[in-house]
Amino acid sequence: MTRTAPDLFDDWARRGRDAGMEEGHGPAVRAWLEPFLAEWPPDRPMRFLDLGCGNGWVVRTVAAHPACRQAIGVDAAPTMIERARERSADVPECSFQRGAFMDWTDEDGFDLVFSMEAFYYLDDVAAGIGWAAGLLRTGGTLAVLVDYYAENPDSEGWPEDCGVPMSRHSEHEWAGFFRAASLDGIEQRRLCAGPQAGTLATWGTK
Repeated sequence: MTRTAPDLFDDWARRGRDAGMEEGHGPAVRAWLEPFLAEWPPDRPMRFLDLGCGNGWVVRTVAAHPACRQAIGVDAAPTMIERARERSADVPECSFQRGAFMDWTDEDGFDLVFSMEAFYYLDDVAAGIGWAAGLLRTGGTLAVLVDYYAENPDSEGWPEDCGVPMSRHSEHEWAGFFRAASLDGIEQRRLCAGPQAGTLATWGTK
């Protein structure tokens, strides 16, 4: 394995595969995100962060909510950030920054920190969850969605297929990372499960 995750996603962005990521992950993301946004009071300002934002499609989705005042996307792949900025040029609530997890900082805090298919590229997922929880305001929610987890046998060969190291953990371990980060009200659900295991969503509040 010679590539890093940013190398992989930069290559995918150059080849136009970012649109396919949106299509493939869209149902699971909407299954979690739409109920959350539906319950958010329209007069309560929201600040949103997407970690591993790709071309920014989730950031643009949340920015359309009437309560959203700022929606930020962070990604370590430069071409992904370029695509996100291009596609969001007419959405003033959106902004995008290139940065690696654990190196990126923010002082104002977020009401929702969200991530789809990004955290398992970290060597130390527990440390990453703890860092992300630290970006929350009091009462804020951290939601992490992954397809690469121990109970999903279809994902087992992904590191070899992609040529990128990945950290494989069970549902129980993912919940444990959230508990170790001192988050409350931790919940888990498999989204869009059918013949396949589905997307594992884990979330909790500060």
